[in-house]
Amino acid sequence: MRVAMVTGSYPPMPCGIGDYTAKLVEALAAIGVEVDVYSKNVDWSLFKAKQLVARIAASSPDIVHIQYPATGYGHKLGPQALSLLLKPCVVTLHEISQVHLLRKLALYPFAYGAEQLIFTSEFERRYSIKYAPWIARRSCSIPIGSFISVPAALCEKDLPDIVSFGLIRPDKGIEQVIALAALIKAKGLSLKVRIIGAIDPKQPAYIEKLRAESEALPITWQIGLTEPEVASILARSRVAYMPFPDGASERRSSLLAVLLNGVATVSTRGSFTTNELADTLAFADSPEQALQTISQILGQPARLDALARRAREYVQRRDWNQIASQHVKIYKNILL
Repeated sequence: MRVAMVTGSYPPMPCGIGDYTAKLVEALAAIGVEVDVYSKNVDWSLFKAKQLVARIAASSPDIVHIQYPATGYGHKLGPQALSLLLKPCVVTLHEISQVHLLRKLALYPFAYGAEQLIFTSEFERRYSIKYAPWIARRSCSIPIGSFISVPAALCEKDLPDIVSFGLIRPDKGIEQVIALAALIKAKGLSLKVRIIGAIDPKQPAYIEKLRAESEALPITWQIGLTEPEVASILARSRVAYMPFPDGASERRSSLLAVLLNGVATVSTRGSFTTNELADTLAFADSPEQALQTISQILGQPARLDALARRAREYVQRRDWNQIASQHVKIYKNILL
């Protein structure tokens, strides 16, 4: 089977959807699917769509699979045109409920053009069906997996720091993590915070502002690490603080990476937090509550171990091999 994978972003470009696509391509290749990725050196404008259609068609793919949205597309409508012109076509829609109205309107061509729509959570699928009920029979949800792996060798949980991991940009919860470090200092505690992440290329000055403001706080910054380096740190960590403005959800790849590596995690509850995910986490509404909860967890080894075990089990049910197999099943059903 040959798949043409179309994505506006792909590593090394910083973009969660690009990272997702790379993991999916790797997993598909591992089970024998030949994948051609169309991402680099592509003009995504509507007026250039026919040229890209010809380029993709020349490789004679069995399936065209579009990942949408992605940073590299910008606001161009080429991907929508591809879904109407290339057949058979599958489209994975990663963000629906939280996007701007104009972005939502731009999704309608996919709803008409694609043979199958894939959503990364059942919440997003149900939300979309309310506005496009005709997609109910040709849509499904396949959860994402962790973009960070587990180290091949077993690691001791020997890092005492409270770890936080993710893309460093405003309104992602990093401000609450820094507030936690400020509380630790104010109370004279021996705890420390370790922030691991990548810089948002659209806001490179933001992290410098944060580092300057938090210079006197018990924070270690580790920015721009490789995937194995991140995995090693997470695997050695005991507890994490991962607050999100809209709450923990199964679409948070950074959270999945922390959980996969068996880190007992304190986060925030929101409307996207499923019951299954809630059973995996401890919750705190503020940095003050987070510090109290983390202190309690560190003082209760049985609770710490239970959270770590449930964390691993939760993400292992979202293994990339299973995710790839679900995609292949969809491809084959379309080709019947």
